[in-house]
Amino acid sequence: MAIHVPILEYHDLSHKTDSTKSFHSPYILNVQDFYNQMQWLHSTGYTTLTLDQLLTGRLDDKSIVLTFDDGHLSNYELAYPILKTFRLSATFLIVWERVGTNDYLQKKNIIEMYHDGMGFGSHSLTHTNLLSLSDTELYKELVQSRTEISHLLKHDVCHFSIPYGFYNRRILTFVEHAGYNTAITENFGYYKPNRAAFKVLPRFTVKTDLPIRQFMDIITRRKARLILRYCSEGILRNLKLLLGYRNYIRLKSIFLNRLSD
Repeated sequence: MAIHVPILEYHDLSHKTDSTKSFHSPYILNVQDFYNQMQWLHSTGYTTLTLDQLLTGRLDDKSIVLTFDDGHLSNYELAYPILKTFRLSATFLIVWERVGTNDYLQKKNIIEMYHDGMGFGSHSLTHTNLLSLSDTELYKELVQSRTEISHLLKHDVCHFSIPYGFYNRRILTFVEHAGYNTAITENFGYYKPNRAAFKVLPRFTVKTDLPIRQFMDIITRRKARLILRYCSEGILRNLKLLLGYRNYIRLKSIFLNRLSD
């Protein structure tokens, strides 16, 4: 039987509900919701793997992967203690130039988490739209971030999360040539193990409005109950590709401004 592994994408956690309408708002998950999700994973016997373990470990129907993009300080202050409580692991994909700045992970946080079994990867150097970069600029975003994180951890970092989810074949080629084993996307779906040396990984983005029942459906692979979500995510992805990064961001800004009026 083929194994389909859910890879979940988180960003930021907070004790408060963000009442503003901004790009980041949908990605700020309430701490209690995260706690409830992790408690359910633990109580139902799921095994969390880091991305390193996903590629090298033994997989079964109870295998899942948790990832966090950006490197928010809440990953250490709020998510990390909950993960430890339930003996779960996650991989944190960080923007290197944000490390040590306000509201982002400090180097000492990253080292502590890594030595406690958490995984790490790159989410680029500056979190820019990779499609707009020259070859030289793109190479710097990929290689410098990987080099810095690997040096900090004294461990080779080989996973790259694509900022904003915008990429093409050129981006994937550069990611592979920069020494990464994976390019991590926002494509809605399950990872199906394969023998390819370089893998493009899909993920399920966990947003503020994700009901716990739908969370359970994703983990338990009840695809029939996710059909509407698959359709909406597919439409959104195609819309992004059709509009391009700049037009998509501009339209989203207009929409958010109208909501906040």
